Amino acid sequence: MNRITLKPFVRENLDILFVGLNPAVISNQKGHYFSVKQSFWNQLYKSGLILKEVDKEYADECIFGNTVFNINQRNFGITDLV
Repeated sequence: MNRITLKPFVRENLDILFVGLNPAVISNQKGHYFSVKQSFWNQLYKSGLILKEVDKEYADECIFGNTVFNINQRNFGITDLV
């Protein structure tokens, strides 16, 4: 990855902070976390942490940038180790 385009969603008072190890090159190119496969978002839905299935192409903004679809409107965040 030459230029990092992923924007971490980190702020005060998060209920859960997800930390990715190394984002996929395609995710970085698209500028959205977990945008290669739908599986991460499906697992969040199946676990009950989010109340609606979301599309991988914009899910990070819906789930980490907002609380509308999160259980009990909890604050989730994401960053990575790269």
